[in-house]
Amino acid sequence: MVEAANVLIIAVPSAYTTEVLSELEPGDLKNKKILSAVKGILPKENVLLNEYLNRQFNIPLQNYFAVLGPCHAEEVAAEKLSYLTFSGTDITITKK
Repeated sequence: MVEAANVLIIAVPSAYTTEVLSELEPGDLKNKKILSAVKGILPKENVLLNEYLNRQFNIPLQNYFAVLGPCHAEEVAAEKLSYLTFSGTDITITKK
């Protein structure tokens, strides 16, 4: 499945992210855009996901995007106002 994707969304609790990604080969993420919904640091590595992806899979920062914000499931379920922020180094691609 990963081979066919142009964009991968990583939405795994940070405590399990490295374990999930260990199933992949270093070349599996080549030329892919990565959208992270992982909050915080990866505790086993003590780094942010973008640093881990660069070190383990040679993912350049230009191919890494993150969705951030204080949005919690309980807020969404209660239909409370919330927001998310998307970040990336290229504003045009980040907007897409």
